[in-house]
Amino acid sequence: MNFISQLVINLVNSLIELFNVTNFTFTGINLNMIENVSQAELILYEGLIYMLLFLLSLLFTSIFYRLGLKIGLISLMIFPLSFVSKDITVKIFDALGYLLIGSEKYQPFYFLIPYLVLALFLFLITKNLSVVDQVTYR
Repeated sequence: MNFISQLVINLVNSLIELFNVTNFTFTGINLNMIENVSQAELILYEGLIYMLLFLLSLLFTSIFYRLGLKIGLISLMIFPLSFVSKDITVKIFDALGYLLIGSEKYQPFYFLIPYLVLALFLFLITKNLSVVDQVTYR
């Protein structure tokens, strides 16, 4: 996956140079900017990011499946609306510093916190989802 990521970064950068696009910024993991990081750490980091994205998408689909379209959209709008307040935005970006591989605060074990929070939300949303659960506990 690391090879594919670097290939995509180089491809997009070459397309930007080829078409002389000036109003576009592409951000990705640049291995030249990161020091003291081994190949195994990059592979672990990509795996953790992919797992986090998978759990987020699973949470979104669970919210829509369990709560319906209207209530699901209302509940999912909480995160984008939190960026309206500057204090909350600063706290979110400070917390994301613990998950960025180029940061001084980064540790792979810090990924356990969002995993546990997402797992708790998934449990709370889907605990009475199946018919068997509804029949068993009543």
